[in-house]
Amino acid sequence: MKRFLLLLFLAVFISCAPIAAIDDPFAQPTASSAPSSVGSSARPLRIIVIDVGQGDSTLIVGPSGKTLLIDAGSRTQCCTAGSSLGRSAEDRLDDGDSF
Repeated sequence: MKRFLLLLFLAVFISCAPIAAIDDPFAQPTASSAPSSVGSSARPLRIIVIDVGQGDSTLIVGPSGKTLLIDAGSRTQCCTAGSSLGRSAEDRLDDGDSF
């Protein structure tokens, strides 16, 4: 009986405690925290998934035009990813550290 009363007391005590302020990942940004407006010449982030046979490669083109290729396939599939890059109008890849 004592254990039940103790658990009941703890449950009531914990449920009455104030909830700490947690950053809501779904909250809309306020006007003061919104990023500064970017000119109309800014390009959107593009993500292009390339089918290379047994796996996929992902080409990410940032708003600044920098490119990043993520390839988890084998080395024998490099030519497949390379030929697909030509069709996506991307002629260069940037260093991943500078993306």
